[in-house]
Amino acid sequence: MKYPEGTATLYRLDGVGNRLGERKAPASAVVALTAAAFFALAPADVLADVTTTFDRADRALSQTDTKDASRNVTLAWDNNGNLVARQKQGVTRQLAWDIRNTLTTVYEGAQEVGRYDYDVNLQRTKRRTATENVEYVLDEAFVLQEADGGETSHPTKRRYHYGKGPLAVSELASTTTTSYLGTDALGSVTDAMSVGSAVTVARQYDAWGNHRNGTSPSSGDFKLGFTGHQYDAETGLTYARARYYDSDLGRFISRDSYGGTLDDAPSLHRYVYVKHNPLRYTDPSGHVGIGDSDRFDAQLAANMTVIQTCERTGDCRERNALFAGFAGAAVVGVGGIVIPAIAPAVVTTAGVVGGGPVLLEAGLDGMGLATGAYGCGVYQDPSACRDAVVSFVDLIAIGVPLPLAEESLYRRVKGGLLGQEPREWRRLVGFGRSGSAKWRYGEYWPVTSGRGN
Repeated sequence: MKYPEGTATLYRLDGVGNRLGERKAPASAVVALTAAAFFALAPADVLADVTTTFDRADRALSQTDTKDASRNVTLAWDNNGNLVARQKQGVTRQLAWDIRNTLTTVYEGAQEVGRYDYDVNLQRTKRRTATENVEYVLDEAFVLQEADGGETSHPTKRRYHYGKGPLAVSELASTTTTSYLGTDALGSVTDAMSVGSAVTVARQYDAWGNHRNGTSPSSGDFKLGFTGHQYDAETGLTYARARYYDSDLGRFISRDSYGGTLDDAPSLHRYVYVKHNPLRYTDPSGHVGIGDSDRFDAQLAANMTVIQTCERTGDCRERNALFAGFAGAAVVGVGGIVIPAIAPAVVTTAGVVGGGPVLLEAGLDGMGLATGAYGCGVYQDPSACRDAVVSFVDLIAIGVPLPLAEESLYRRVKGGLLGQEPREWRRLVGFGRSGSAKWRYGEYWPVTSGRGN
């Protein structure tokens, strides 16, 4: 990994993704970011040379930097896989956990530096430090508000605004000051701008979420940081919902309660962060790293659930809406390709044989394509699928006398334009106002009264 300030960081991993080594060097000394680059560095070019040891449960035991002993760290864990002690530069940090394996208190030496409370869903609701007493208002994905827990009325002092990710933060004092947030590709908050477009906060991160160039927030600043999670200035940890993340280690400090899946081997590791690929994945929940392909897979699984619910229960309203979206996108997509392609032919032909008939034919062809695609996608009417195809053929053959779309459109007008209630079939089965059947997804279903849905 190369950074703008002219440095590069290289890593060495073991077979399960534990970071065994980390070396920093001038970017000019790294010819190529390859697997061999870690060992190819000349000793004189190495600025930091960190080695990490692990036990058989993949828990980090120590970090040693041969270039800077002040970075050396030793770690201790409890039997549940929670980090309970961290010693660095002669100072011991102790971490206390409750029976639910949630972090409750952090001490530096004999001094308490942080205390945390959680709700029944194990989401953090309170955070108390030497300078702050914060109560959080949450939804399923974000921190919405921060209140002052040190005052009796618990007034709201900070409010966050979101779209897909963080958009703005409002500081509520005697007057309200709103800053608009900028984010990077991972969703990390990189800067804040005032209403007058002045940059008031600038934050920089390395690949693992460590703040670069002294841009970490102080105790009084808003704490949205790496990948949109809350940064705790008192400990340097990132609160990632289910667990706390240590950006210096590049790992979580407690064992994942999610066991992973056998078909995704990296997910079986209980401590590693986002499959050790922080530039591709993020971890919104603290359980599993996701990227664009994972979001696509999740959406596909959700769509399949909607379809299966329709088949199992007969309630197909969500599936209809889903298919309507697909059909609409198909019509728009095809139209965006076909219309520009045939427009010159329409104009040329119209100039030769008269514009009115040709433009009318093109309009009928387009209507046949649109209604056929809708009936095919939403109601799964095979005849509608055929009509969409023949209307498309007729449309691209503009100027050639093919009455395909017109014939299919005539039949569709007689039998129900969009395919949901063919009028001829209604007459044959006695489908009247109080009828005995309803058309649903390509077939008739009996009903007891009314027309049904």
